[in-house]
Amino acid sequence: MVQKMADDQMPSGFSLSLALVDLIPEVLFLGLGLTAAEKTGSVPVFLGAVLCVCAGLMKAFWKMFLALRGTDRKLLPVLFRILLPAGFVMMIAGFIAAGSRARLLFSGMLRGAALGFFLAGCAGMAAMVVFMVKVKQRSSVRGNWIEEWTNIFMQGMFLISMLLA
Repeated sequence: MVQKMADDQMPSGFSLSLALVDLIPEVLFLGLGLTAAEKTGSVPVFLGAVLCVCAGLMKAFWKMFLALRGTDRKLLPVLFRILLPAGFVMMIAGFIAAGSRARLLFSGMLRGAALGFFLAGCAGMAAMVVFMVKVKQRSSVRGNWIEEWTNIFMQGMFLISMLLA
């Protein structure tokens, strides 16, 4: 039986293993952010990536509290919703300020083998949007597993593309 949930609640069948798997995309995104900051020489890109990872950790810790204690820590999803957009805005500003170094990085991601990984990452991102808008996969434990593995795939593909750039 699938239990439905509100946007800020998880089903009661939510497990610690799923909460722990939610940490994998955070590690991959941290690698992505560190690589982007190094290749662009941009401190705002680095700080933005750190904010995004902190946001993801808030979501993972929230899931861990739900799985281990069955209690909702309402502040954690609120912090996620604040830190994530702030981090992405800071990263975008950092890429804009980095100018030619950022253009060189992104053009490198669109050539050779890096392009294939970039396109695979874009496909993963498109799937995540479909899950969020159409399918509402967040409403089931199974949907959460699908979303996590898709996120891991997407982050991994973008990281490989950036490393090859």
